[in-house]
Amino acid sequence: MKKRLLLLTGLLCLSFTHLAQEETATSFSPRPSVGLQVGSLGAGLQFTYPLSKRIELRASGTYLPELGMTFTGKSGGADVTSDYKFSTGGGALVATYSPFAKRTGIKIATGAIYTLTKVSAVNTYYLPKYDENLGVLGIEINPGLPVNPYLGIILGNAGKAKWVSYAFEFGAMYHGKPQVTMTGEGRIAPTANESNTAIIENNISSLQFYPYANFQLNFFLKKQ
Repeated sequence: MKKRLLLLTGLLCLSFTHLAQEETATSFSPRPSVGLQVGSLGAGLQFTYPLSKRIELRASGTYLPELGMTFTGKSGGADVTSDYKFSTGGGALVATYSPFAKRTGIKIATGAIYTLTKVSAVNTYYLPKYDENLGVLGIEINPGLPVNPYLGIILGNAGKAKWVSYAFEFGAMYHGKPQVTMTGEGRIAPTANESNTAIIENNISSLQFYPYANFQLNFFLKKQ
């Protein structure tokens, strides 16, 4: 799966480059833009440069500050306080192609995304019957691949906009099998072993894709 997706992304990028070379043989004046992006990888900035009338190259960076929540429960007679944290962000280099000459706001997008996504949980165990702290168990989950191949579609009004355009982007990136790291302190520490780590990784091994969706607001640096 991993090799096929990487090959597909590479072939699409090469195809876009070839098409761009063919189109630039005719009269063409690029309209670069800078923009704002808000989506599943947080908020950030992007820069888009047209290589031809229907092909563009986009570089972007986004970030979502750490979000956290706390839950309490019981496990085997012990009170458990669980602190969950989630953070994400990343940098993307994406090539887009407009398959319809008269509707250039509809685009196919492919490229690579460096992701900073991380999920963690810190569980504190307390045994009220004996007034004893059993320790802390930590779990951290990271993407299997730091750089993820991406494929998606863009719907917007770039073809008609004079100075400002908007777009909605929907797709998915492949990050491989999630990697789990466990740590432990106190009497609960032996639970953080290779066997339990492997069990968790196996249970979430099917979660190999992450949705990549965003809203974009772009400001052209040159009038149409």
